[in-house]
Amino acid sequence: VQRVTLRAVVRTSNQDMVVLRTGQSVIDAGVGFTGQDGNAPRTRQIDTAFIQLDWKRSLGVDQDLALQVSHTAESIRDRFPYAPAPALTIDFGGRATNENISLQHTLRATPTLRLVWGGELRRETIVSHPLYDTDSAFVTDFTRLFSNAEWRLHPDLLLNAGALFERSSLGGEHTSPRVMLNWLVTEGHTLRYGLTQAFRPPSTFEKFANVRYYLGGALADSTDVARGNVSSEKVQTRELGYLAELPSKVVSLDVRVFEERVTDFVKRPSYSLPGSGGNNEAFDYVNGEDFNIHGYEYQLKWKPWQDGQLIYGQAWVDSTQSVGTGRVGLYGSQSFMFMQHLPQGFDFSLMYYQADASHFPGVDQAAPAFSRTDVRLARAMRLGGRRAELSLVVQNLGASYQDFMPSFRFHQQAYVMLRLAN
Repeated sequence: VQRVTLRAVVRTSNQDMVVLRTGQSVIDAGVGFTGQDGNAPRTRQIDTAFIQLDWKRSLGVDQDLALQVSHTAESIRDRFPYAPAPALTIDFGGRATNENISLQHTLRATPTLRLVWGGELRRETIVSHPLYDTDSAFVTDFTRLFSNAEWRLHPDLLLNAGALFERSSLGGEHTSPRVMLNWLVTEGHTLRYGLTQAFRPPSTFEKFANVRYYLGGALADSTDVARGNVSSEKVQTRELGYLAELPSKVVSLDVRVFEERVTDFVKRPSYSLPGSGGNNEAFDYVNGEDFNIHGYEYQLKWKPWQDGQLIYGQAWVDSTQSVGTGRVGLYGSQSFMFMQHLPQGFDFSLMYYQADASHFPGVDQAAPAFSRTDVRLARAMRLGGRRAELSLVVQNLGASYQDFMPSFRFHQQAYVMLRLAN
C-alpha cells in the first residue's frame, strides 16, 4: 500500500472556514488461488485519487451552511491468462469517476425544534471493456433532496422525522421516510418506536453487464450478460427499543426488537442465451425474491467496581431468505467484554465472541459455528514529550476456525504495537 494525503484548513473570516483534502493511494494485492483457472494467482492493482473542498459558514448561533464539492477517480488493473487456453485473457479491470456537489443547511428554529435539510447532485461514470464489451462510458446521475427534524413535543417526548427523495437514471424516483419517537417513561427508562423505508437502485453492472471472452477473434464464452430488467431493491423496517440507565450509570441496558421486509431482492440466475459460446448460457440480474428478517438484540453494561466495566451483548435473527435449496433460518451470536484500568497507566481488556452456524452473506456457502477470545494489555506513556501507547494483543486464544472459505483458517496470533501521537 502506497498512500499520500493532504489536508489544509483556511479560516477566511470569523464565520467562514474552507477545508481542502486531496490524496492518492495505490494498492497492489495478491489475489486468486492455485488450481482455479478462472481465478488464478495474480496481482490486482487499485489506484484511487480524490480531491474534496468543504466550505462552512456560520449564519449565527442557531444555524450554519455547509457546501461540499468532490471528485474521485479509480482505476483497477486485474488480468491474467486462462490456463487451459493461454491466448485467452481474463480481465476485470476498468476506470470509474465520481463527481459530487452537496449543500446542507442546519438550524435551530425554536428551543424545541432543530432542522437540517439540503440536496446533492452526483454523477458516476464507468468505463470497462472487459465488463461491458464496449469502450463507451456508462453514466449514472443522482439527484437527492433530504430533510430531518428533531422536535421536542414534550419534555418526555422526542420525535425524529425525515425523508430522502432520490432520482436515479438507473433506478427511477423513490422517497425514503424515517420516523423515530422516544418516550422518557420515567427517569432512566426510555422507550422508542421507529419506522423506516429505504431503496437501493441497481448498480451499473447489474443493469448493463456484458462479459464476453474471445479467442482468436471468435466468441468463446459469455458469463454475465444482463438484460436490463432489474429495478430497485426495497426494505421496510420497524423496531421497538428500550433503554434503561440507572442514575449512578453503574448499569445500563439497551434492547431492540426489529422486523424487516425486503422486496425485489436482486438475484443472479442463469438463462439460455444461444450464440453466447460455451454452454450457451449466461447470468442475468433480476428482482427475484421477497423475504422477512426479524429478531432482537440487546447490550448490558455493568461497572461493578472503580475503573472496571463488563459488557455483554446478544443477537438473535430469523430470516426467510433462500440459500441454495433451503433458507438462512435462525441463528444467533453473543459477545462479552471485560475492561479494567490498572495502576501505572496499564489497561487490560478481554473479548469473547461466539456465533452459531449460518451462511456467509451473499453466497451459498455454509458458515460453521465458532468462538474466539482476544486479550489486550496496554500501557500509556510519553516518549520525547509525545503521548504514546505500547500494547500487546493476542488474538484467538482457542483453536483455529474457518474464515469464509474452508481453506481459510484464522489461527492464534500475537503482535506488539507502538502508537505515537502527533
